[in-house]
Amino acid sequence: MSDGSPVPSATVSAEFDFAFGPYRLLKDRRCVVLGDAVIRLGGRAFDLLVALLDRAGEVVSRRELEQQVWPRSVVEETSLRVHISSLRRAFGDGQHGMRFIENVPGRGYCFVAPVVRGNASASQASASQRHGGPPPPAHPQIIGRTETLARLKENLQVHRLVTIAGPGGIGKTTLARALAQDCSADYPQGAAFVDLAPIRDGALVASTIAGALDLVISAQDAVPSLAMALRDTSVLVVLDNCEHVIDAVACVVEQLLEQTPVRILATSREPINVNGECTHLLVPLALPRPEQAVTARQALQYSAIELFVTRAAAASEQGFNLDEHNVEDVIALARQLDGLPLALELVAARVPSLGVRELSSRIGSHLALVSRGRRTAPARHQTLSAMLAWSYQLLSTPQQIVLRRLSIFCGSFSLEAALAVASDEQLGHPDVLEAVLALATKSLISVDASRVPAAYRLLDTTRTFAAQKLAEAEAHGPVARRHALEMQKELVVADADYDAMSRMPWMAAHASQVADIRAALDWCFSEGGDLQIGIQVMVNALPLHELGLLAEQTVRIERALAFIRQLKPPRPDLELRLNLKLTWPSLEPDWSGRPTLAILSRATELAERLADPTSRIGARYCTWLSAFVNGDYASAMRTAQDALSIAQESQDAGGVVLAERLLAQCHHFMGDHRKARLLAERTLSRETFRLPPEYASAVPRGVSMRIVLARILWLEGFPDRAARMADECLALAEKAHCHAQLQTLGFAAIPISLWRGDTALADDMVHQMTVVARKGHSPYWGSWARSFSAVVEAFREEPQASHAAPRMPVIQTINAKELDCMASVAPFWHHAVTQNRLHSGACEWSSAEILRKQGEYLMRQRDPEPGMAAEDAFRRAMDLARRQGALAWELRAALSLARAWIGRGRFSEARELVAPIHARFTEGFETADLRLARTVVSS
Repeated sequence: MSDGSPVPSATVSAEFDFAFGPYRLLKDRRCVVLGDAVIRLGGRAFDLLVALLDRAGEVVSRRELEQQVWPRSVVEETSLRVHISSLRRAFGDGQHGMRFIENVPGRGYCFVAPVVRGNASASQASASQRHGGPPPPAHPQIIGRTETLARLKENLQVHRLVTIAGPGGIGKTTLARALAQDCSADYPQGAAFVDLAPIRDGALVASTIAGALDLVISAQDAVPSLAMALRDTSVLVVLDNCEHVIDAVACVVEQLLEQTPVRILATSREPINVNGECTHLLVPLALPRPEQAVTARQALQYSAIELFVTRAAAASEQGFNLDEHNVEDVIALARQLDGLPLALELVAARVPSLGVRELSSRIGSHLALVSRGRRTAPARHQTLSAMLAWSYQLLSTPQQIVLRRLSIFCGSFSLEAALAVASDEQLGHPDVLEAVLALATKSLISVDASRVPAAYRLLDTTRTFAAQKLAEAEAHGPVARRHALEMQKELVVADADYDAMSRMPWMAAHASQVADIRAALDWCFSEGGDLQIGIQVMVNALPLHELGLLAEQTVRIERALAFIRQLKPPRPDLELRLNLKLTWPSLEPDWSGRPTLAILSRATELAERLADPTSRIGARYCTWLSAFVNGDYASAMRTAQDALSIAQESQDAGGVVLAERLLAQCHHFMGDHRKARLLAERTLSRETFRLPPEYASAVPRGVSMRIVLARILWLEGFPDRAARMADECLALAEKAHCHAQLQTLGFAAIPISLWRGDTALADDMVHQMTVVARKGHSPYWGSWARSFSAVVEAFREEPQASHAAPRMPVIQTINAKELDCMASVAPFWHHAVTQNRLHSGACEWSSAEILRKQGEYLMRQRDPEPGMAAEDAFRRAMDLARRQGALAWELRAALSLARAWIGRGRFSEARELVAPIHARFTEGFETADLRLARTVVSS
């Protein structure tokens, strides 16, 4: 971590051996610097980092790294992993989208971030550094703002909140984009761009910021939850277009400034008005004075003229040159446009069709420039509206119709969507297509051709103006209905894409539609909306859940259910799907007020009435999940077997895959590891088999089955293979979903590390789990992270007594599944809930270890009589472990019994007990248990 040691800035900027992200490595000083602070690394860790940087982009094998970092030494397998883990933690690897070192299972490690060698510029090194949210959008050429940009950079270094204020169309967003890109390297987590233009409800500001930063926050306590998620994050957050939700923005910004280290750059038509705000009022581009006579060459020195000429030249195939014949007309035109960049650009696009002289002569009668106005209708707004009105009048009738209909979109849209929403009986697809292309040419629609398919978007000011025209010219309902139908179609596509794409490409393809889906639902459930379309949108709930919209739709789902129950004839299919969607949030303990059991019971009843195999299996899947999350493995087993029977009877191949996956997990947790292994391996062999949305999960089958196999490998006595499988699983999970990552850490990676005795690695993983749980707003897994942290702390207190630490870690949870796991990893355990579960057979997979720890507890009693009871517990644990094929638990129980005998001087019996069990192991000899066993056998 940084120790704050100052480093001369000239040395940092000019003399370094490697640069990656915001960091610079200096070989001669054996340090890494971040700004003016030094990141101190251990000697081995520093050498390891240099070795990886030397071959950045290549996979370096474990053997090569060990030979370079530990020459002429015998290295334990865990040493390399621990040092890799410490490097990742030092640089925040895996947080907010930053990736530096990747584990390539079976091959080695690779430094994946771009690396600059020698004296290359720092900006190159950080060009690919990005926060977990979207990077600042690429900005066009900035004209006339060089000094302003420099001043804003200085302000950002001094103030944590800088607001660029000014009239609409003056270039606030363009300047903010440029500033964010230029400054992103100054922040460890880079810069993230948050466009607030699509939202209209101030209550959605915090969730919109969270979505842009790829954070999942609580819908009930959005602002505090956002502040909690960002409390350890150093990032520049750009809030663009704040004016329409200014009060909500002020509330969010105040809390972020008070509770987090983030810096904020905002754009607004007025200051946010919070303490510590530095407001920069953006003025129009420079123009010659009215009385000043200038030549064409001199006119180009004024930024308003330069911008107009540049954009006019770009709009014309023949180009455009400023000369002595047109310079006065251009200056007059630019002056009438008040030097507003947006107005200049829109009018410059007309030069090829009308020419400068015609534009200059006509603009005065079509654009009323007002220099002053009341606060509720500022001059800047009137000016831009007037300019847009004039531009609108130049459009053909089909173009006007299409422009105002497209104002229904809150964000970007595809050409196909534009055709669907803007066309009707009078205006066909060919007419709409021609109009959209013409509007794009006239700069009234912006086009992002870098996306596939190309994304179209109305500028916010243009959209507001066009929406007013829509309200004046035609009924809103038909356009809104077509828009809602298009959003329903988008959700169907998102549903279909879910299993075919990994999470990041899926989010990139569909997350931009959030504002439009929300708007469509707003209309559908409004007084004049179409509730039946809204219901159809709601039943596609998987995308809504993934896009962060499901929680806020609960009231609408319940309203839809009330409507559906009154339908004649009834629609049990729709009622079933909506009931199942209500169960998803209820699986998190913080979700209050959801009668899950009643919902599941109703869903099962409806599924049986429908007699549709997919619906019946889907209902059982949700029922299984509810039982499994709470550690009720027996109920989960019965439900999964029921699902398998239905799938086999109906020859539903997807249902069989799903049911066997669920049964693999059940058999493992019920202690039948052989059956679990067979089912898990069979499920993995069909990893690419696509399941219908009803069977989908945030945790891919490839992840969940590798978790099961990793755990079984450890239990069966293959600790090295178990660790490799857990690493492979975690690498897959990190590319999938935060819940997949959390499940891998909680069920496999952290327990296996603790079982192996690698508390340093476990500690790093617990830290990772804490960060991911906070980011994914998962109180359930947050509790697991706290429990694991308490276990690691208990080991720290007595590092040499991995089986006999004197204190049980303080675990504050009532979840039985979590308690079962903590009982298996804690150095010492005696808990009433766990004992009850042991005696009732509810936690078979860990029963042998819990029995052993019960024996350890009895050994510590002063009464000599419990010694026999303790030995009996150890023997029972050995027998149970042997029946389950859990060699790891059998060895632990044998070691405990041997320790009891050694305490009574029965050394040879202890050796004879442990030796044959130890001999059955073929790997993992440097794990804590096998080192202890070796000591007993050889003593």
